[in-house]
Amino acid sequence: YRDYLPVEDYLPLPRLRDEDENPPTIKATPEEAEAVTSVFWDINMFPVPPGFDARLVRPCISRLLESHGYSAPPTIYAVGKLTDVHDDILQTLFSTGITLYYAPHGSADMVLLMSQWISTNPPPANILGICDPRGFPLPLNGYNLFRPFSYSSPKQDSILWGSSLLAGVSTPPPPPDSGAFEVNTCSETDEWYCLLCDNVGGKSFKSFTKHLSSRSHSHE
Repeated sequence: YRDYLPVEDYLPLPRLRDEDENPPTIKATPEEAEAVTSVFWDINMFPVPPGFDARLVRPCISRLLESHGYSAPPTIYAVGKLTDVHDDILQTLFSTGITLYYAPHGSADMVLLMSQWISTNPPPANILGICDPRGFPLPLNGYNLFRPFSYSSPKQDSILWGSSLLAGVSTPPPPPDSGAFEVNTCSETDEWYCLLCDNVGGKSFKSFTKHLSSRSHSHE
């Protein structure tokens, strides 16, 4: 990870603003701290860095949120053209409770997924978007939409993404009985969806890979 920024240089979470403005530091308000929180992560634009343990992605994102005052357990969606991601990485992410969402059309799909989520989650609510800024819908009252860092260029964004994960690893470890780094073995909480196929979904990784290789999916 020699190309990543030092942890002390890691940027605080900026609130979503016009791209020409300098986003201010964000800390959760008391209302936001307890509100439902979802994370929409473009896994194609911000992949798991080479050599990084995919099991640590979920706890690192959770620690990132906790460090800024967000206490509600987040729901994390790994979104993108998942056929471009190695099965071993996807299976590991899935086993930690990250929801897989096959959505191959980049920012357009991200806007749609966030908008769908907003329509079913009344405010106050938080959305962390690890994605292209164009993937955010227009802000609405009561919804706190924010980014993990200020985006600049693909190379710099990749460095900042890696730094954010390393920052999560470098924080003090959770209590031994917290289960923060344990693999999730409760299949009822594991989910995947395919936006391309009208949000068909399932609860096992086997059914996910079976769907992606099915004729119905390939004909969409």
